Amino acid sequence: MKGCKLLHIFVMILFLSQTSTFAQNNAYKINDALYEYLVLAQNNLKVPILGLSMLDTLYAKAKKTDDLKTQCIAFSLRVNYYHYQNNGVMARQEFNRIAPFLLNSPFKEFYFKAWGVLITENIHSGKYAQAASELNKFQAEAKDLNCIYGLAESYRMQGDICYMHDVYRLALPLYHKAVYYAKSSPYADLSFYYRCIGCCCFRLRRWKD
Repeated sequence: MKGCKLLHIFVMILFLSQTSTFAQNNAYKINDALYEYLVLAQNNLKVPILGLSMLDTLYAKAKKTDDLKTQCIAFSLRVNYYHYQNNGVMARQEFNRIAPFLLNSPFKEFYFKAWGVLITENIHSGKYAQAASELNKFQAEAKDLNCIYGLAESYRMQGDICYMHDVYRLALPLYHKAVYYAKSSPYADLSFYYRCIGCCCFRLRRWKD
């Protein structure tokens, strides 16, 4: 009887361990239920009011389960929401509001994700001087905080500025440097960085690179 009880306990521990593992089987390594809702929220970021409401719900769900990473994701995506609403003023205000929370967390990548949205918007709007000035601060802060993702993004955006000026020869090594750092970050989408390199090589007609 005692042997059966011990076996039962062992099976339960093994089951719970496997359940815990499968519960984080997604890109962000967060609870699968939260991840499913996160995907829904991301798909609705362009929808006025609904997108923001879903992010509020995501944050509430994450807070209820003490999931700090998902809380940071929900906060970071608020900047994306206002960006999609073409409301740069609110995007900047929201970033300033959530920045202290993100910086005080272990997941500073989402601080740089949110900040990067603002800088990229300036680049695509042709505000290159403003983008370059802010990008210097972005990169310096990423170095100070030793945030690999932040460094990858800083070089990627520097490359974007060169690319937008048709200076592909300068953009290419910056994109390569971005990939170098991105390879060490679980939050970086390598395919995106490689597409940047591919576009440069196409412009330069460097087919072997």
